Amino acid sequence: MKKLSIVLVGLFVVGCAGTSDVLQLGSGIYEITAQEHNVSGGLAGAKTNAIKSARKFCAAKDSELNVKYSSDSFDRPFYTYTATFECSRN
Repeated sequence: MKKLSIVLVGLFVVGCAGTSDVLQLGSGIYEITAQEHNVSGGLAGAKTNAIKSARKFCAAKDSELNVKYSSDSFDRPFYTYTATFECSRN
């Protein structure tokens, strides 16, 4: 029973992480936010997920990711990473 409880808690924690949709802030300026639990990736995981999604977004525009500003925070037990970026032509 104890193992089942641990597995269920682990699945719940992993299920709470996520990456937002890309938000357009202005002409060619975008923002994306990702969140990861501190035991399932933490800040590094949140940053990786946000940058990966932003790169994919820019690639669909035949462009490269150019991060202009980023910030991170920790609101126990989640790390949040936000990137403001633009997509530059290759």
